[in-house]
Amino acid sequence: MAPSIAKNTAYLTVASIGQKLVAFAYFLFVARVIGPEHTGAYFLALSITTIFSVIADVGVTPVVIREVAKRPEDAADLIGRALWTKVPFMAVGVLGAIGTAMALGYEPLVVQLVAWASLVMLA
Repeated sequence: MAPSIAKNTAYLTVASIGQKLVAFAYFLFVARVIGPEHTGAYFLALSITTIFSVIADVGVTPVVIREVAKRPEDAADLIGRALWTKVPFMAVGVLGAIGTAMALGYEPLVVQLVAWASLVMLA
């Protein structure tokens, strides 16, 4: 059991470091390409959308992962029910993110970026 835990921990650590390196390179690229003013708008939109993504998920994903691991034969049914559970919450999350950006009086660019980021949240 211990070698398996050590190996899995090593994989998780390497994956986490790799993810951080890729994210750093991506953010450097974005900042260079769109400039400092639009970088701020981009990250503001990303922050608003990330906050509302919690509402869109409502904790369903970890439950589905756990249940599919327990009962792989029921995976299709569990995933289907999870999707139908999440659809109304995803709509609330998207509308909430866009509505928040508009209510706080952000410039149209930020509202558009929030709308686009919200579409990505749905995927």
